Amino acid sequence: MRSLAAAALGCMLFLCGSCQKPAEVPYLDVTDQAAVPLRSLTFGWEGATCVIRVQSNGPWSLSAPAWLEADPTSGTGVCDVTLSVPASESAGDGQVDDRLTVSREGMEAIVVSLTRNPRPVVPDRIAVVDDKGHAVTELLAETGGMRITLHVDADKAWTVEVSDPWLNASSAGASASADIQLNVRANATFADRTGAFVFRSGDASATVKVVQTGEEAVVAEPARKADLLDVVFAADGSATDVSAAKLKVVKVASASLSVQYNETYKRYMAVFDRPSDQVGTTVKEGYYYADFENNATVNAGLADSHSLEILLCCEELPAPGTASVKPFSLMNNGGSGFMFSTTGSVAGQRRFTFLPFIGGAYRYVVADGVGIGAWHHVVGVWDSKAGKSCIYVDGRLSGSLDTPGEYTRADATANHFVIGADAAKGFASAQSAFRGEIAVARAYSFPLTAGEVLDLYQSLGK
Repeated sequence: MRSLAAAALGCMLFLCGSCQKPAEVPYLDVTDQAAVPLRSLTFGWEGATCVIRVQSNGPWSLSAPAWLEADPTSGTGVCDVTLSVPASESAGDGQVDDRLTVSREGMEAIVVSLTRNPRPVVPDRIAVVDDKGHAVTELLAETGGMRITLHVDADKAWTVEVSDPWLNASSAGASASADIQLNVRANATFADRTGAFVFRSGDASATVKVVQTGEEAVVAEPARKADLLDVVFAADGSATDVSAAKLKVVKVASASLSVQYNETYKRYMAVFDRPSDQVGTTVKEGYYYADFENNATVNAGLADSHSLEILLCCEELPAPGTASVKPFSLMNNGGSGFMFSTTGSVAGQRRFTFLPFIGGAYRYVVADGVGIGAWHHVVGVWDSKAGKSCIYVDGRLSGSLDTPGEYTRADATANHFVIGADAAKGFASAQSAFRGEIAVARAYSFPLTAGEVLDLYQSLGK
């Protein structure tokens, strides 16, 4: 009986031993989160973050290149791993090929090929456009010159160069997109000419070609007489209007105001020898004025079209940007006149302008080369029918500007010609005081022609 029982027990032990679970087969894989195997990954230059899944039933480890951050880099069993790539800091470094390796002891490692695309090289860009965004590659400039504001469209710093001294720009450059004023001086020759503004930003460039017509040959023609004002100074310091208007010219006396005879021009001239600290300021003495507030003929003559003429020598100007100076003017929120402007310069000289108030604003018609210590004959012309204004220096056209619109007279009680300064309200003071000499101050109710202006200049001193 014992042997039978022992045999039965042995059989049972054998059967139980054969029922043990077999050992688990190790495995390893790298997949996406949908369990699709991954063997390659591509990253753009912008940088990215993605998640991969390590499929394993045991311990594993991961190695990655320095430019890729992995978290975690080891684990046991199935685990999600976050991969992070920063944006590329420099352009044009080329494509990077590398690999990510996931290992488990005793098994062949899983290799995921990595590609990092390079940051593209963005070419330098610069363009010159008008206010509508249209590219500007050529400017046609009239003989009298032009000033135009354009926009430079660029991603980084730029510069501008000019091909010739008769071209200049309001700025040498900027750190990015910006407006710029291009200036073309009057062409005092009879030949057409070409030049260029060249803009550069890195390796990119944009050229604005300038084509300017030459001056037409001007033949002097007898000038018509000034009919609104024609001031003649006398040895006793008084002044008379010999025009058809016959306005009363009043002298506001000062120790610094005198009249002297000019041998070159064979006429008396007013000498405004005021102190330096008064130049460009409001003064209460040392000027002449001729009132036309209630003179319908003079007001109508100015409003239709008009010309102003002056023969002057400026002796002193305040520093640029501080104060304007007006040698012959009738301006006060309207009117017209001549002015050494506070803004900018031409060839190192303060800008001298003819400044009629047309179409709701003062129109700056700029001349070149009117500076300190030299005599100049200047004529400003506003032609209402042509919608244009011009300024002539020493018998030749120096600047022009389209000026369509109606003329606006000065404020009430400020409608008077002032010689040696500018009109203020009333007669007790004058603005923008001038220092120098003035031999001619005339006003016309019509636009003088280029031939008449040349005749006036050639007639000086005769």
